[in-house]
Amino acid sequence: LRTSAVTAYRSVFGDGPVNDPLSQARARLMQAQGTGKSVQLADLIALLGEAWEATEGKDILLETLRYGEDGAEIIGSAATVEAIQAFQRQCALLGAKNASSRMEAQLGDISQAPGGGLRFTMTVRWSTS
Repeated sequence: LRTSAVTAYRSVFGDGPVNDPLSQARARLMQAQGTGKSVQLADLIALLGEAWEATEGKDILLETLRYGEDGAEIIGSAATVEAIQAFQRQCALLGAKNASSRMEAQLGDISQAPGGGLRFTMTVRWSTS
């Protein structure tokens, strides 16, 4: 179990000494939250969850979330273009209502996935001014 935890830590955060993977990962994630000048990861996840619930999760699967100081990139899959567009519209609507940081959601590529379905990318950008 320890070997798996160290391997997982290194795959996410890179090489270096690993004494306690869980504590070190928690500390690194706290550092990634920044100085309050960006949207907190929890706020972004709450927005995505709210949008997913509002669209009843219509065959949307969020596969990858890349979070940074000024935005995030989401890669996912869905059964239809309509489901993807409804999810993006809901994210944009909820993001515009965010009082502390206006978030804008824009769709990127939508392509046919191997084995059926569609893959999509969506970027979420925010400004705290």
